[in-house]
Amino acid sequence: MREYRLQPARVGGLWAGVLAALLVAFGLPALIAPQVPAPEPDHEIYIGEEEHRVPLPGCTQDSMAFFPTWNCAGTTVTTQLYPVADIDDPDRTLRRTVKGALSLGDNTGPIEQAGNIRLLIDERSPLIAFYFKEGEELFYLVIEGPGAREVTAQIWPHVADVPLPPAVDEALKTAVPHREKWELL
Repeated sequence: MREYRLQPARVGGLWAGVLAALLVAFGLPALIAPQVPAPEPDHEIYIGEEEHRVPLPGCTQDSMAFFPTWNCAGTTVTTQLYPVADIDDPDRTLRRTVKGALSLGDNTGPIEQAGNIRLLIDERSPLIAFYFKEGEELFYLVIEGPGAREVTAQIWPHVADVPLPPAVDEALKTAVPHREKWELL
């Protein structure tokens, strides 16, 4: 039998090395993940550039959201900050903020005035969106979910110059469906 001068490359060792490296690269995180503790819930949210801190027990920040967003036991709180000079119509921006928060609620309802705050409540779902002006900035919040009434009651004293109007509280009370119905959406 004839022998060739240029033998084919032997790559068995290379394949074994690449396979071992892949097993380590993909297997090591799977082994470490159970050892890492779950993140503790934050106990406060911030509105805008952290000027307004609001203590809310059990809220965790959603690091994957486009805007600062917290999940408070199934209720979502989204905050946004805009310079006054960039806003032509703050009420229209409030409606767009509701859409931008990927809300399930309706943003076509009337916008009400309560002290220094303009607010929009969806009568058919547990959603309240409001904004207030401080200095040269407008702060927008969208609160949506089964606990919208409780979360709004906790945030309101930190941002408003008047108490939560009874009509707002009543609208949120009647708008909030049973938790089971909300989870089906």
